[in-house]
Amino acid sequence: MALRMLELIFRHKYLVFTPIVLGLALGILALSASTSTLYSTHASIWIERPTDLSGGEFTEFNPYLSPAQNQANAMGELMSLNSFAARVLQRISPSGSAAGIDVNQLRRDVFFTAAGDHVVYVSARSKDPATAQSTVKAVVDEYSALYRTQIKDRAERAKAFYQEQLTIAKGSMETASADLRAYLARNPQLASVDLANPPSSVLRDTEFARLRSAELVAQEHHKDLLDKYAESQISLSAANGASANLTLIDEPGLPTQPLERGRRAMLMPLILGLGVGLSVSGAIVFALWRLDRTLRLPQDIVLQGLDVPVMALPLLKPEPRWPKHFLRMATALSSGIRRPAISAVKD
Repeated sequence: MALRMLELIFRHKYLVFTPIVLGLALGILALSASTSTLYSTHASIWIERPTDLSGGEFTEFNPYLSPAQNQANAMGELMSLNSFAARVLQRISPSGSAAGIDVNQLRRDVFFTAAGDHVVYVSARSKDPATAQSTVKAVVDEYSALYRTQIKDRAERAKAFYQEQLTIAKGSMETASADLRAYLARNPQLASVDLANPPSSVLRDTEFARLRSAELVAQEHHKDLLDKYAESQISLSAANGASANLTLIDEPGLPTQPLERGRRAMLMPLILGLGVGLSVSGAIVFALWRLDRTLRLPQDIVLQGLDVPVMALPLLKPEPRWPKHFLRMATALSSGIRRPAISAVKD
C-alpha cells in the first residue's frame, strides 16, 4: 500500500502539492494583512475590599474572590452591555464619531486584567496612540462614575427606607415606654425598682415582665435602625466624593512605541494555511487511492481480489513522443550532413 501511495503522489504531484502551496500563500497573505501597527497603553487602579463605611453594604462583592478579581469581572460584564459601551464611546468622542470605533471594535480592543489582589490593569490598543489613551481614560472615568452612582442611589434608597422605619420604631418605643410607666404608676410598690436590673421577685409579675421586655425590644430595634441609617449617610457622603474602594494609581500615558507581534501570532496564519493545504492534499490522495483501479504493481492484483498467479508485470516503456519542431530540425541536420558524402561518391 505504501508503494502505491507513493506512486499515486508522484504520478499526480501537481494535483497533490498545489493545495499545500496555495495554503502557504494564503497564510502569507493573511500575515501581511494583519501586520498593521498597533499602540497600547494602560491605567493602574488600586482596589480595596469594601467596608460598611465605604459602601460595602451597597455593593455586590464576592467574598471568595480577591478585590481586584471582583472589579475586573465587573468591568468585563459592563463592557458587554451596549449602554455602557455607548457611554464610553461618547466620552471618547463627544461628537459621536469616536475616531472610527464602534461597539464591537471597542470590546475587542479593551482588556481588564487583575494583577495580584488589589491591582487592576485597564488596557486598550488602537492604530492611533491618542485614541488608545483616550479609550482607557474613558473606560476608567465611566466605570468610576457608574460605581459611585450605584452606591449613591442605593445609599439614598436605604437612607429613605431607614428614615421611615426609624419614625415607626421611635413611635413603637415611645408607646412601649409609656405603657410601662403607666403600669408603674398604677403599682406604687414598683416605683423604686431599678428597671435596668430588676430583682427576681419583681420579674415574677408577668405584666411587668411583658411590658419591660416590649420596651427593651423596641429600644434595641430603634438602635439597630439608627446605626443602619448612620451607615447609609456615611456611604452617601463617600459616594459624593472620590470612592474609597477605587484609587487610580497610574494615568494612561501616550504610547510612543508600537506593539511587537509575538512569534506565535506571526506563525499562526502560516500554520493554519499549511494545515488546510495538507488536509486538502490528504483528501485528494485518499480519493485517488480509492478511485484508482489500474494494475501497476504485483500487489495490486492481490488487493483487487483476483485469484491469479503472478510472476511479474511487464514493464511497458512507451515510445518517446518527440516534438514536431525537433523532428524537423533533426531531419534537416541529417540531410545536411549526408549531402557532401553523396557528392563525393558521384565525383
